[in-house]
Amino acid sequence: MSRNNLVRLLKLVKPKSDGPFMRLADTLLEDEEAEEVTRQMYDIIRSSYTLEEPDHTSHRKALEESLEYRVTLRIRDPEETDEDYLNRMDRVNTWPARSTATEAKWIWRAQVVIRAMKFAHENTIWDSAGVSREWVCRFRPKDFYEYSWICLREGQGVRAWNYYGQPPPLPPNELSTQEEAEWYYKAAERDQGRILALWHEGQELQHISDQLALKDLPAPATEETMAAAESKEIRIQNEVPEHLKSP
Repeated sequence: MSRNNLVRLLKLVKPKSDGPFMRLADTLLEDEEAEEVTRQMYDIIRSSYTLEEPDHTSHRKALEESLEYRVTLRIRDPEETDEDYLNRMDRVNTWPARSTATEAKWIWRAQVVIRAMKFAHENTIWDSAGVSREWVCRFRPKDFYEYSWICLREGQGVRAWNYYGQPPPLPPNELSTQEEAEWYYKAAERDQGRILALWHEGQELQHISDQLALKDLPAPATEETMAAAESKEIRIQNEVPEHLKSP
């Protein structure tokens, strides 16, 4: 049974024109497409993993108690008519519930993809070179890892990451194939855990995904790094044609 489910799961990774698949090379993943793919994934792994959408209560309550929601969004613009203001307030009043439900779906989808990666890793047969021996489509944990990132960023795809210069971290080169698969799973779990904790505090996914962990921040400047930077700037200046140099 596990082997059949693995084959079905890997078929969702393989690009095709006659059905849904894990689309990675895109700028923005459609909500309906992500829903269909992850629902099919969940149907495959449901017997091994039972997953529910994260609890909405704390996130929605934090949104409703935020200063922006209680004050900023309710300030009337001098140019707003009575009708415009009432219509906008109607949208404001329903926003916490709508926003919370939408984001909870994306988080659930990421959880499904991460568990599907674990399922595939545990049921894949590897050859002596550490390569997946599946005949339908080889198990590539990186695909699942990237798709979980897409879901936790509300559909922002690989092309968007490359454009904004914010691709997910990759494993060290010296890892074996199976160690690499384990790295991808644990990295996806950490990313989900960090985002979910901040989400429960009331932060929105679009804001959380822009944040960097402490380990990602640049190291404090030292005399050596400042001197190196100054030397690099001088070298670059010397390489610029005279008529283009700063005065």
